Amino acid sequence: MEDVLHALGWAIPTCRAGLVDSKLFKISMLESSMAVGEVYTPDELATRTGLSAGGLLAELGSLEMSGSVTRVAGGDFVRIDKSAIGGGNA
Repeated sequence: MEDVLHALGWAIPTCRAGLVDSKLFKISMLESSMAVGEVYTPDELATRTGLSAGGLLAELGSLEMSGSVTRVAGGDFVRIDKSAIGGGNA
């Protein structure tokens, strides 16, 4: 295969180790405590995770900005299945 690419004048792609940030593939404790599509109140999430109110809201805000969680009517939260919308792993 490499000889064909070389004959066509195409560069052979190389993979550089260490370029991918491993944090991109880690799921937070909060996110892992939420089932995809289920609605959770902030109180339920605080109980499940043991996070303080401030820590919980900060984490929810971060997950909301990344598209992993969305806020629904009443101020509750839902974990989104990003693979269903072409965003990667759930």
